[in-house]
Parts: sequence; C-alpha cells; structure tokens
Amino acid sequence: MNKFYDIVEMGKVPSDYQLQNLGSQMYMGTFGGGKKSQWGDDTRWSNTYYRETTVEDYDSQFAYKLTKSKPAHDAFNFLNYHLEVFLRNYPDERELFLKQIKYVIQPILQKNPNYQLFGQIANEWLDKNNLKQTDMLDGIDVAGDMKNGLNQLFKINACTIRLHKNFNCSDSSFIEMKAMPNKPKNSNQDVFQFMSKIDVGRGDVVEKIVSGEYYVVEKIENKTLGDTFLYMMAYVKKIDSKGHY
Repeated sequence: MNKFYDIVEMGKVPSDYQLQNLGSQMYMGTFGGGKKSQWGDDTRWSNTYYRETTVEDYDSQFAYKLTKSKPAHDAFNFLNYHLEVFLRNYPDERELFLKQIKYVIQPILQKNPNYQLFGQIANEWLDKNNLKQTDMLDGIDVAGDMKNGLNQLFKINACTIRLHKNFNCSDSSFIEMKAMPNKPKNSNQDVFQFMSKIDVGRGDVVEKIVSGEYYVVEKIENKTLGDTFLYMMAYVKKIDSKGHY
C-alpha cells in the first residue's frame, strides 16, 4: 500500500477519485513454448509469474488516474481530494504530500509528452498550495533518479508482448513480458523499450498481443548514463504472422 493516497478496500469498486487496491501481487509475465512431433501433434506449455506489489505501483496508478480527469481541470479536485484524505491521517505533514506530488508524480507526468497538460496543472496546484522551494540537487543521484522516472513511465505506457524465439519453426518458444512501444523523435523506426536486460537478439519476433501485430528485431542497443544501465532498445520492422515483410 501507499500512505499518500486513498486506496479502496480490497474487493470494492473505487469511487471517482479513489485508487484501485492492487492486492499483494502483480502479474509479471507468462513463459511458454511448443513443439510439434513427427506426426504433427502439438505440445504446449506455459508458466505464469507474479511479483510483490510495491508503493511505486500506486504512484504509477495515481499519475495515470490523474491524466484521466475529464474535464482536465477536474485534476485539481483529484489532487485536493487526496491531499485532504492524507491530512486526515497525517495532519502535520502537508508539505510531505506536496513533495510527493512534485518529486514523485511530476517526473512521471513530465516524461510522457501526452501528459504535459497535467504536468502544468500539477505545477499550478503546487504553486497555489505554496510548496517551499528547496534545493534538492545536493547529493542527488542523477542516473538513479532518471532510472526511477523511466520505470514509472514504463509502468504507465508498457503493453504485454510475446517475444518469440525461432518464430514459426517446430522448436519455437516464447515468453510474455512487458515492453514499451515507441518511436525515436524525427524517425519512422519502430522500437520497443525494455527496462531490464533480456535475452533478445536479431531475428527474434515481438508480438503485440492486443493488436496482433508482429515485428522482427533488427538491432539491439543498451542505453546507459555513466556506468548505470537505463534501458534496452530493440529496433524492429513490421512483418505479418507468417514472418513476411
């Protein structure tokens, strides 16, 4: 759980401003594969994996729900609601909540061009609530903070994909995981971003489960800042379900 937000009880439907209770575990992915015998029989198997829910999962949900405010200026009411609920439980920690919005939620909003309006709304809301301007740069871990911001962005925008090895072959296998589709600025090149180093190489196939689209991997690139790994980028080209361009 996360003390900053009003989270509905497990099993209940949240109100307009409440956050959904995510439970104790989050879905990570499904690993599976298949093999054809010489008689043409298919043998299929899969295993599903989960991880423990974290406070960051609720940060991501909060930022996402904020951006769903309709009309957009209802985001002010959303922020006020959670501040008021927080102050009921922690009446002397108003500034702590404001810092949560500025230094945790704002970076999530600012990383996504589609959320810039809500980043401006959050800034205006913070100004109205008179957050003290303190110097937060001393001792900051720039690479670490960038990695954390990217992780939050990934949680909001990632989709479930299947990564196929030996696509359309008798010994094919796949693993389900999360990836973030993207296009570099001023480029028509499709890419998928992964927040950890995975076993992916040229010729592997990425399947977007929701849309049923297929992409073949053409190049892999690791993005770093100094010695810190940030994310892995797979440059891909669209193909059909038979592997043809």
